[in-house]
Amino acid sequence: MSPDSETQVVLVEFHGIEPRNSLTVLAKRLPQQRVHVWDVLTEDVLSADSLSTFAAGLIASNPIDAAPLAIVGSCFGAQLVTACAAQWQSRATGPVLAVTIDPVVISEEVLQSQARSLATRVGADLSSSGVTTEDWLDHVLARLRLGAVRQAVADGDDPTDAQDVADLLVRHYRLWLRYLWLCRYDRSSAHVSAVLSEAAQADGAPVDEVLRLGSFVDTSDVLTSDELVGWVLRAPTTREGAA
Repeated sequence: MSPDSETQVVLVEFHGIEPRNSLTVLAKRLPQQRVHVWDVLTEDVLSADSLSTFAAGLIASNPIDAAPLAIVGSCFGAQLVTACAAQWQSRATGPVLAVTIDPVVISEEVLQSQARSLATRVGADLSSSGVTTEDWLDHVLARLRLGAVRQAVADGDDPTDAQDVADLLVRHYRLWLRYLWLCRYDRSSAHVSAVLSEAAQADGAPVDEVLRLGSFVDTSDVLTSDELVGWVLRAPTTREGAA
């Protein structure tokens, strides 16, 4: 069996949050029987006390026994990909490789920036939310919910319906910001292969080797490239013992 047909591929997705970095287009280019797509924004992120714990739960809930294996994520998924790979590398019977596409390391500044971006969507005021204590998330979410309710009412929704819409929206925001909060403290270690578009940098991510693709307009073009498909399918089998 050729390396291309042996490699299992896990794609880490954040449906509804970062559609511009969706790996759906890459999934369509890979052998379907070997592709596992994980939508990782679940309630489990709320009960995890670390990114490693969250990663362990994902692996337990989505068992994949075969190797070689490539786990792929882009942008904000880089640290989760690394955390999962670190755990798989300690138990797998074959090579495991993390592939991070234009990776971003979640810092305090990134966390704050994401919160402000969500606030802009609902017209919320986060001017006094620059805290780093455990109540930061509840503080931010309360303001986001208030902004969402006000925005829905202004758009003509009934106040009761507006609150229901806001609750649904803020539930999703809670999962996203909690995930970023866990990443902020994580220092997982694994062999990482970074795939970078021409203008992108590793941005502080722990990278062992780089496939720098040619001139692409944005990440979506990188995800549909023949170079990336070949790299994902071949990389684990060409790095026997690298982990």
